[in-house]
Amino acid sequence: MTQTKIDEKRLVGFLADLLNTPSPTGCADLAISLCQEVFSNLPGVTCKLTRKGALLVTLPGQHNDAPRGLTGHVDTLGAMVKEIKPSGRLVMTQVGGYAWNSIEGDLPRAAKECAAVFYSTRPPCMCTALR
Repeated sequence: MTQTKIDEKRLVGFLADLLNTPSPTGCADLAISLCQEVFSNLPGVTCKLTRKGALLVTLPGQHNDAPRGLTGHVDTLGAMVKEIKPSGRLVMTQVGGYAWNSIEGDLPRAAKECAAVFYSTRPPCMCTALR
């Protein structure tokens, strides 16, 4: 079996681009588009969008009699804004199961209708709404 040479610099660049692409739960169009652009430029790879917006990527293998499947998601899981208090503070709700203190100090992002992204250096439970 021939070992495929992985361009680590290119891979790390792609992963950094993907991680920096806003993709809140249910709004992964930008991340899907990035993946489609990158994968469709690889030799022999074909990409197809499904009716529901999923990306099917087909990579040729050495044998057609033993296909393999891989799945993944590119939306960002974490927290969503449940309410904006009169003081401008955000009330957050979790998406997924993790302890709130496991994300303290992380750099949260807030996306409004997948169009704008705002950055804050405060933990999600203390973010101030940007107006």
